Amino acid sequence: MNLMVLRPDVVIPYRWVGHGRDVRVCRVDGAWRYVADDLEPIIGPLHLIADVVMTPGEILDVDIAGVELATISRGHVAMWLAAAPLTDDIDDFRTWFARLSAELDGTAESVLAAATHPEPAATAQHLYQVADAARILSRAPGVEIGPIQLFKLMHRLGWIERDDAQEWTPTEAGRRAGYLTTRPMRIGDSWTAHYLQVVLAEAALTELQRVLGGSAPLALDAPTPTPTLVEL
Repeated sequence: MNLMVLRPDVVIPYRWVGHGRDVRVCRVDGAWRYVADDLEPIIGPLHLIADVVMTPGEILDVDIAGVELATISRGHVAMWLAAAPLTDDIDDFRTWFARLSAELDGTAESVLAAATHPEPAATAQHLYQVADAARILSRAPGVEIGPIQLFKLMHRLGWIERDDAQEWTPTEAGRRAGYLTTRPMRIGDSWTAHYLQVVLAEAALTELQRVLGGSAPLALDAPTPTPTLVEL
């Protein structure tokens, strides 16, 4: 694996509708690359092709929102798919991946205009897990809110919604306002299993304090460290 970690200029998460999966695509040095960690739960282990067709430099490590992730080219995704066992899901994903490739090739300017650039507003600030945010907000006189209530409030405000897997995820409005983003969180000791956790920027806490009727300055803690997703 390439030891140099690069920072992409554009990151776009694409939803595989009906399957509850997101695939992040990023642009590095003008070329589109795909986050291998998002593909492995869909296609299978990367070593299906790594030992055969990969050479040093073909897997590039990139920094996405402070997490180092391995990415591969479109051609190597195609090779990965060709090596995977043939199932209905793999066949469906091949069709979806072809549509995604056409989208990236044919509508580059519109894609870039709508792209999620590497979390410019949120990562410029500290990020807080929902439980930490609820505790900080509850310090204000007359305010008492727990994590579940905070999720419900953010939903009413239009900041979060349920995805296909019925997990909370930021809405486009929540992201563009710089209030919310997600962080990949490992599940147990697994090297590949993870979920995307909603986290709040300082700007979100300030707005939530206003909505809840607080007026005193927020007493912010240092954010709880987010476990780094382990690369393959």
